[in-house]
Amino acid sequence: MTACFAGLSSFGGSACSAPVRLVRPQFCPAQGLAIDRLPPTLALPRREGRFIPPMPVSTSVRGNRAVVRVVIDTFGHVMADSITVCGIADPMYAQRMAEEVARLRFRPGLMNAKHVIAPTFIPYAF
Repeated sequence: MTACFAGLSSFGGSACSAPVRLVRPQFCPAQGLAIDRLPPTLALPRREGRFIPPMPVSTSVRGNRAVVRVVIDTFGHVMADSITVCGIADPMYAQRMAEEVARLRFRPGLMNAKHVIAPTFIPYAF
């Protein structure tokens, strides 16, 4: 913490906080999320930690199920323009959920022993 304050005094800025990324979730298709045709040799990306939805949970969301589709790059980062949130009627909560998902880390997808860009799904029941 003192390193943070030392950095603030020498730079006069906020050097210790992460940059703010604006994430806008895509609209959920009317037919829902279709399962992509994926090659059988593709190992899908896996989350490195648990997903905890933003708190407090909106009352309009309780009792619902949500599915978030994201595309993971070869470094394990979520591609911010690829987030689709389905099952959430509240647009503000869907926005907050997309921002939380954008911070997650993944193990990238593998195909033929190489890291590849690949989609994955995050289901959640409220």
